[in-house]
Amino acid sequence: MFTVGAVGFLLGFFGSVPVAGPISVLVFARGLKSGFHAALGIALGGALAEGVYAFLAFWGCAHFLAGFSFVREASHGITAAILFGIGIVLVRKRPSPPAEPATRNRTVSGSGFFLGFTISLLNPTLLLTWMGASQAVLAAHLLPSSPYEALPFSLGATAGIVVWFSLILAIIAKYRTRFRQSALEAAVHWVGWAVLALAFVFASLQLGVLRG
Repeated sequence: MFTVGAVGFLLGFFGSVPVAGPISVLVFARGLKSGFHAALGIALGGALAEGVYAFLAFWGCAHFLAGFSFVREASHGITAAILFGIGIVLVRKRPSPPAEPATRNRTVSGSGFFLGFTISLLNPTLLLTWMGASQAVLAAHLLPSSPYEALPFSLGATAGIVVWFSLILAIIAKYRTRFRQSALEAAVHWVGWAVLALAFVFASLQLGVLRG
């Protein structure tokens, strides 16, 4: 079980490195704007949803979902819609006055947790990603192909995702105070434009699927 959890941890950790998914963008932007604790709720919610997908993928739902080709075909379109919505919010976000150090909220946001969980759960690309990762691991005979190993695998994956985002947020929290609030607001604004560009990429991929 330890080996299964360790493999899940590594996949969750290194699989979260690319800052291209909706949760990564939100965590990065919220970390720049509001700090560690405000963004951690989003990361925890997204990690839990990914853990559910990792569990289902390792448990063997790939065979069950094989007949639902529309999930794969619609994945780029759904991801594009999510990214487009996030991009619009970040681009149109009005600058807010910086909070005083004594009044800053240092608790994990429950609304952020729900937001992260919902966005990840509604993103079928994550399910497809974990299906591919689990199938690759099982095909390489790195782990036993028992459904009973799905729980430690998913727990390890969740932990790996949380650790990665915690490291990133800790780095952001350490250095964000060296920049003026206006510079941080501008960074979030340009992140929004980058997200919109990424949304158009996924939309183009979806149009290619539909035409094919």
